Formats: sequence, C-alpha cells, structure tokens
Amino acid sequence: MVGNDFNEIPLRLTIAYHGAHQNNITSCSFSNCGRFFAFVDQPQIVLGYCVNDLLSTSLDENNFKPSLSSHCQTSSLLSDEIINNTESLNLYANLTDSSNNWKILTSELLHGDALHVNMKPIFRIKTNGDVISMTFASGDSAFCRLPHRANKRRSSIVRESQVSLLLLGLASGVIEVYNVFSLVSSSPHIPKYVLTDDCTLVYLLSAAIDGSLRVGSVHRGGEVRLWDLWDDGNMYGKLQHKFTIPTDQPCSEIQGEACTFAWHPCGRHVFLAGERGHGVVLDAESPFSRVAYIRSGHYHRISVAKFSKDGSLLITASYDSCCAVWSVPEYQCLHRFWHMGREPSIPLRGGSNGHHIYGLSLSPDDFYFITVCEDRCIRLWPLAPVNSPLKIYFELALQTHTNLKFRSLAFSPCGRIVAVTTNNHDVLLFTTRSESIRLGTQCLHAIRKCVVENILKKTMRRSIKYQYHNNDSNDMSLTTSNNNYNTLFQNCILQIHLPSPVKKAILRNFVN
Repeated sequence: MVGNDFNEIPLRLTIAYHGAHQNNITSCSFSNCGRFFAFVDQPQIVLGYCVNDLLSTSLDENNFKPSLSSHCQTSSLLSDEIINNTESLNLYANLTDSSNNWKILTSELLHGDALHVNMKPIFRIKTNGDVISMTFASGDSAFCRLPHRANKRRSSIVRESQVSLLLLGLASGVIEVYNVFSLVSSSPHIPKYVLTDDCTLVYLLSAAIDGSLRVGSVHRGGEVRLWDLWDDGNMYGKLQHKFTIPTDQPCSEIQGEACTFAWHPCGRHVFLAGERGHGVVLDAESPFSRVAYIRSGHYHRISVAKFSKDGSLLITASYDSCCAVWSVPEYQCLHRFWHMGREPSIPLRGGSNGHHIYGLSLSPDDFYFITVCEDRCIRLWPLAPVNSPLKIYFELALQTHTNLKFRSLAFSPCGRIVAVTTNNHDVLLFTTRSESIRLGTQCLHAIRKCVVENILKKTMRRSIKYQYHNNDSNDMSLTTSNNNYNTLFQNCILQIHLPSPVKKAILRNFVN
C-alpha cells in the first residue's frame, strides 16, 4: 500500500514559457546546487534563470497557487554585481529579448487564463553549433579521480576547489563547458573549454554526482565516452566495445548500441542501455569490467535510465510503454509500471504502441517519479509497487496539434519544480508541495545508501548474473512476483535488528 507521503502531492502547471521562434526545446536542466535552471531557447542559444525567481513567480506559500504579487524579484543568492551584469550578457549574445515570453497560468491550463510577466534570464550563451543535450556538473577537488596530477592539469574554469559547470552537447560532436559562476559574473569574457573526439552528434550528457567531475557522453552510433574535467577534460574511456550481452549459446554475445547512460550515485558503476532493450553495468574505471547485465525485461529501446539517490534501485523507461524497477547490485526486476493501463501484447511492446516513454525524472526524496510519454501525457508515479499513477496531466493530449512531442524533463533539487519542454517551443513548469524531507526519510535514505555501498565493495569484481525462474530457455522474461525476491540488498536489510515495519519501509514495500 502506498503511504500517506503520496496522497497529498499536487502537480500543478503554474508557469509557461513560449518563445517567439517555433523551435524544439531539446533539453533543460537544473544545477545540482539548486540555484540555476537552463534550457535551449533556440538551436544555438541557451538561457539560464535563477530558480528562486521561478519559485517567487509561481508559488504562494500559503495555498500553493500562482503568486501575482511576488514575481520578478531577483534572488538574494546573487550579488548586485551579478544582477547589474544581466544586461551586458544580453548584449554580448546579441539576441532578441525573451523576458516577456513567460506567463503565470491562473487557471492551471496552458491555454487558459494567464498573466504575462517580465522575467529576465541571468545568463545567455551563444554556442558554436546546435545544442542537442545539456547537463550541470558539480565538482569538489577532494573527490577528483587523479589527485596526484590534478593541480597541474586543471583548466582555468575549474581552478576553484568547488565548482559548478554547465555542459552543452552539440550536433557537431563538440561539448562546450562553462563555469556557471563565470556566466553570471561581471566579466565581459565568458571562459569555456571544449571537449571533442570526432564529429558525431552528442545525444546525451550525464555527470557523476560524487564531485569527481566525470562525465559520460552518448554519441550517435552508440559510442559512449568518459571525460575527466578535473584532468583538463581528458577522455579516459570508450565503452561501445564493452556493450556486450552474453547469450545462452556458447561463445556468443549480443553486440549493443547504447542510447542512454547513467552513473551510480557512489560513482563505482555506470549503466548503458540500448536500442534492443538490453543493458549492461560496468566498472567506472579501466578496464571497465562487466558487473551485471540486463538481457530481458524490456522489449524495445531503453530511452532513459536513472538510479535512485541512495543507489538501491535503478529505474529504466522504454519504448515498450513500461518503466521497470531493478534491484542493485544484481539488477533483478522488481516491478513494472505500464503506461497503457495494462500489460500490452508482445507485438505492441516491440513495435508502435503510441506510448513510447521519452523522459523520466526522480524526485529528490526518491518518493516518486515523473514520466513523459508519446501520448502527450505527464504521469506522476509513486516509487512503490502500484499499477496506476497518482496523477495524469493530459491537457496536451487533447490538442489537435498532431506533431506535438515532449523533449525533456527535469526535477529541481529542491523538489518544488518539475520542468517539461516540447518541440513547440514551450517550457512548462509544474509545482509540487513544499515540504522538507522528514528526519525518518533521511534515516531510511542513509541506511539504504550505506548498505548498497558496502555490497558494491564486496562485489566490485564479481559478475552477477540473473536467476531465471523458468526452465524454458526461450522465455527470457523476468519473474516479477514478490514471492521470488531474494536480492542481496533485501537479505542485508532483513539481517539488521530493526522492527518489521521499518524494514518494509526501507525496502519500499517491494516485498510481502
């Protein structure tokens, strides 16, 4: 049963941005520090906003509805020098003004009653190519990958011991890296450096969250590259040849083509998934040994993969209309969330079903996650074994614009804002209830994280294979019955001397 934490979570559309040019807004992202939000306004233009400005524009703390009186107040986190520099950055980019493209949706409907507001970006970036993907990265020099040579190899944009970076992946194959605080400073010159290896489009960027400034990039053709930004942007790994899945036939492996990538929170492992619904878990350092693999569970392209913040679960989304939850570290399927309202037939899973899942994002407290789907609905799900979402936003599904698609999805680190972008030049900002993470929730998170990290240390060099519950080798589906759960994580939790309700809460009700 879903706990009370899920029963009162609102998901309200409160602010929207509609640009003057009908472009794809291919990507959006929040900084890890929670202060900045950026999105691709035009193919070669990136806009950045202060999250506090978005919050003050959209929220009335008393009733969680749009505030008409407190909008456009500059964040107190920014100095007067940064505030005064906004205009100079606008001139530097030589762009048309976009501050009037925002509106507060008083009716909570995109095409309902609205009030236009004047909200200026705090930075604009003009890139040297079309931006396809972006991500923020936070670094702490205490966690750099190669400390013995870090001081000699640091670029000028990572001179400080703690930095916040914005990475932009271009269609040309180049990755542009900016220091966020340089973007909002008074300097007339915005420093950057460039990562490049060949000319294949950068489909996805993902940064490790452990402060090591390691970045994974997924390129057209399935190549995955690993970069070390503390080490002057050195590329230290190519993983495409490591994306192989064993089969039941001797000396036979499935060659994969990666289309998504994720870092485990502890930074020890990376997850790659591909077009055919397969996935592989590798060590994050050379020789990039295979730790585990997913050979079944999805029937179509795995479009998104996210680890829970405590590292105990992996959530994958696929074009087969399913989100799957996997245990870590053996990656056994625990539950599936079907977006068609039921489990579809095999032909629908592997083909055109109208419910391809394009995006997935977890809340900061790991209580729930949000997906965007081909049917133009936004679904809020609890991270628990349920069969129905908590809420479905379906206004866009009712529109006659047949080519409308969602492009990206992001949760703010504070959990207050969910951002969704479309190919119709819309940025939709949804708000959630303002609640600090409870002490009990933090304790559960700490227990899960500690247990997972200790398990990973013991299994670092061991390949963990799946236990199939069907003797028929042609049936490659994983059993999802709770009676068959027997994971390392659950065994460790069950051995801890805690009350049964606490153990069940730690396991998120994924056991009987």
